[in-house]
Amino acid sequence: MLNLPTSDMIESCSIAGPGFINVKLSTQWIAKRIQNMLTDGIGTWAPRLSVKRAIVDFSSPNIA
Repeated sequence: MLNLPTSDMIESCSIAGPGFINVKLSTQWIAKRIQNMLTDGIGTWAPRLSVKRAIVDFSSPNIA
């Protein structure tokens, strides 16, 4: 969690057992995004992040 870049989007994060991470979004960030959607339209809601690519490894997905 120390490697996570600072962001006004994330209020906190914690480890919730092996393989699980809880990420709590900031209520102020959510409120601002909703207000922007209502005033400027739905196309403006997504934050612009400097990260271009993210790799997610689903090493053992549940196929049931």
